[in-house]
This record gives sequence, C-alpha cells and structure tokens, in this order.
Amino acid sequence: MHTTLPPNFTVAPPLPGQQVQCGVQASQQLHTLQCLRGLAAMMVLVFHCALLLAPFAGAPLLGGILAIGSLGVELFFVLSGFIIMWMHADDIGQPDRAGVYLLKRLLRIYPPYWVVLLVTLAAGWYLGTSGEWLRPLMDIVILHPATPEPMVVGIGWTLRFELAFYLVFGILILNRRLGLFLMVSWLLGIVLLACKLVSIPWSVAYLFSNYSLLFFFGMASALWARHGAISPVGRWLVEYSVPLAATLCFWLAVSFLQSGKPIAEDGLGISVLGLALAVLMQASLSPYWEARSRTLAWLEKLGDASYSIYLTHMGLLLLAGLPAFRWLLGQGMPQQQGPWLLVLLLACLLCVGCGLLFHHWLEQPLLRWSRRRWSGDGHGRRPRA
Repeated sequence: MHTTLPPNFTVAPPLPGQQVQCGVQASQQLHTLQCLRGLAAMMVLVFHCALLLAPFAGAPLLGGILAIGSLGVELFFVLSGFIIMWMHADDIGQPDRAGVYLLKRLLRIYPPYWVVLLVTLAAGWYLGTSGEWLRPLMDIVILHPATPEPMVVGIGWTLRFELAFYLVFGILILNRRLGLFLMVSWLLGIVLLACKLVSIPWSVAYLFSNYSLLFFFGMASALWARHGAISPVGRWLVEYSVPLAATLCFWLAVSFLQSGKPIAEDGLGISVLGLALAVLMQASLSPYWEARSRTLAWLEKLGDASYSIYLTHMGLLLLAGLPAFRWLLGQGMPQQQGPWLLVLLLACLLCVGCGLLFHHWLEQPLLRWSRRRWSGDGHGRRPRA
C-alpha cells in the first residue's frame, strides 16, 4: 500500500550537498510515509508485548519506557489525516468521485478485519470464552454506539475513529459545503467536550474524544504541503524538523508517563503532540528524508504490511504468547529484565512474521478479489493510499 504524489506537485529543492532531483513526478512513491507506517505498527506491537510481559518479568521492562510505543496509535491517526487529504484534496466537491473513494476505503478496512474477527470468535468458542452473540454482530460494522463491553477484536476501537473520519471526508467529497459544515462541527464538538462546556451521550462521545483531533492536524499538514510556499527558513525546518519533532514527542510522552495520565486525556498535550507529528508529515515530503528512507527498505516493507501487523498481533500475543510466557515462567525462567527482553524480541519477531504472512496470503488477495468483485478492477494493482 504505497502513497504517491498528486499531479504537478514539486517539493522543496534538495539541501546543499544532496544528489536528489528537485521535481517529483505524480507516480513517484513517498517512501518516508511507508516507513512511518511501519514505525507506528512496531511501536504499538512493542508496547502491547511489553505490557503483557511486565508481570512475568516482575517489573515493567526497561523501567516502563517502552510504554512510549502507545504513541504509535496517535501517529497512525495523524498519518491517516495527512494521507487522505494528500490524495483526495482535488476530489473535494466532486460528487462523482465519492463512490470510488468510499468503496476503496471500506474495502481496505473491512475484509481483513472480518477475517481476524472470525478467527477470534472461533478461538473464543474453542476455548470456551465466547460471550453473548449480539456483541460480534455489532462488531461486524465496527462503527456503532459504544457499549460497556470491549470489542471482540481489541484494537477495533481505533478503527471506529478511522471509519468516522473516512465517512465525514466522503461527505466532503460529495458536497463541499455540507462536508465543511460537518468537519467544523466535529472539530468544534471535540474542543467543547475537551473544555467540558458540553455533554454528549457516552455511547457516541468517543467520536469527539481528543484522538479525533489528530486527523485535523494531519489534514492541515497535507494542505500546507500542497499549497504552502517553501522559503529558505522552511527548507531549514524540513532538514532539522524530524529530530526536533521526534525529541519533542519523546519528552512529551515521558512527562505523561511519569504523571500517570494518558496523553489523550489532556487537550493541550495531545495538541502539542499532534503538531509535532504534523511536522514529521511535512518532513516526509523532503528529498532530504526521502533519500534516507530508501535505505530502510525493511521498514518500508513493514509499512506495506502495517495494517496486517496491527490487526493480528494482539490476538497472537493473547492466544499464543501468554501460554508460552506462563510455560517459560513455570520452567524456572528468572524474573529478571535480561531474559524477558529476549522474549520480547522473539515475540515481536514472531508477530511481525505472522503479520507479513497475513498481508501476503490474505490481505492482498482479499483486496484484489474485492476490488474485482465490487469496483471492476481486475488488474490487482496496489492501492495508492
């Protein structure tokens, strides 16, 4: 799943000493965005694995610093906002393009998710842990009012935000005025709820949580990239913004970890984080960072399979990882950091391998089949976003 540039777009010229072409063709891939996708998937994977291993190691691994990996979710949301606006800004107000846009988005999300949902339900039935029948029926559509029970596929809660964003943007493509009204109303609802100035029924309040704010940072970054002028100061910022923004994200995450308060519950904190991640999106367009991302082909491959890794890793850790961790503890593995860090590494490698297999043998064939079935595209080309 690669991301390409819109027609007639030119990014900033290379910085001194670079051997990169200034012009960027419409068919050229943005390798840095793929690397960021892979990074986000790995962050979430390491976070979940470290969380499950902490009781077996006797303490949080590496003093709990791996909890920073939870920011992979925020990175995914900013990436989504950026990519959708980047790819479809020219479609806004073009109702004839709304159907194709929504179809591609839904086919991208649902078929792999349904496979994971069915496997999870089968495993729950086999282990005798399946719950009431209504919960799985609700989770088939993903985007439904919240209930006290968690979703069958645990990470499905993030897909609710993604789908809500896709649908609102689809309305923006269908009707510019109505879409802008909904976007502004959504943003206003997020701000008012964060300031505790309004009350929204809890079953739908999750759609107005601070997480949704991150899509707007991504969209704003994409709009600036498409239409903003690149000045000498801007070129300097593009060169140095990645380490600066990454450092800001790191220390922001550390401060919230020490306070024990999730960053998503703090409107100012997640706004600063969203701004820093939006800067990362800007830097991803620079020839300076594009050239460097090409040396990370392995991370780009993980970016291609990021959705599969994200969908499958938690089920693998719960169904296969936890029994293995208990067995290792029963065999006398000491509750020390060293041995369990090795287990963390092996578990992450296993999850990545399974995610890559899922991507190659299930996600991609499902995508090609569904596109042939519903959109008439029989060429099986890779989606552009």
